[in-house]
Formats: sequence, structure tokens, C-alpha cells
Amino acid sequence: MKLSPRRKKKITNKILRNQILKGLYKTNNLNKILIAYEPVWSIGTGIIPSENDLKKNITFIRNTLKISKKFTKSKVLYGGSVNPKNIKNLMRI
Repeated sequence: MKLSPRRKKKITNKILRNQILKGLYKTNNLNKILIAYEPVWSIGTGIIPSENDLKKNITFIRNTLKISKKFTKSKVLYGGSVNPKNIKNLMRI
């Protein structure tokens, strides 16, 4: 699979952190939020990131959310192509 420019530059964490912090900046009173994660390069392609990539990025998102105690009950899920063949694997992640 050809790597996207962002993956080549290894700036995924920087982009994720920026999106989370800017997107939730004015969120003051939510003690539960739901984050649906899907890499830009996989949107609409039917290509699912590797299990390792998903685990790594979802863990990073969770850790970024834990920085603020108001988001400790937040959930992160994979927001991409789910089907009967991959659901069990994705649920494990």
C-alpha cells in the first residue's frame, strides 16, 4: 500500500493532538464524549488500517483525552468500514 504524505512524514500524532485540542477547546461541561477515528487516507477507500496502527492511534487519542480530567469517560471507536468479516477484529481493538 502506498503511504500518504502524512504517514510518510510521521506526523499523525501531531495532527491528532491538534484536532482533538482545537475541536474540544470550548467544550466545558461534557463528562462523556465519543470520538470516531478514521485516518484520512482510508476514508471512502474500504482500506482498513492495520491492527497495530489502529491500536497505536486509538491509544494516543485516549491518552490525549486524559490530559483533561473532564474527558476521562470518553470513548474512542473506529469510524471506518465495518462489515461482518472484520467486526470481531475491530471490536477487539
